[in-house]
Amino acid sequence: ADSVKQATDLIDAMDEGVMTAVAHYDVKRMPRDVLSLDTRCQRVVRVERVSAPKDVEILSVERDGYEWDGQVLRLQDVAVRKVE
Repeated sequence: ADSVKQATDLIDAMDEGVMTAVAHYDVKRMPRDVLSLDTRCQRVVRVERVSAPKDVEILSVERDGYEWDGQVLRLQDVAVRKVE
């Protein structure tokens, strides 16, 4: 468990380092507080199937996405809820 936390902390630090380096070019991290799916800038990487509709379509952001000057540089990976 400690090694997983250390790896996660390292990845977060690397991510922040990259953001510091590219902030000069006005690259922005996409917001994580999204509620609905937008396939122009998000990619579904996990689906949770439910039998009744829920209020929120997006369950979580699995990997940050980035945009620059209105263009998607990397899709945001998200987990979604799908009604069956």
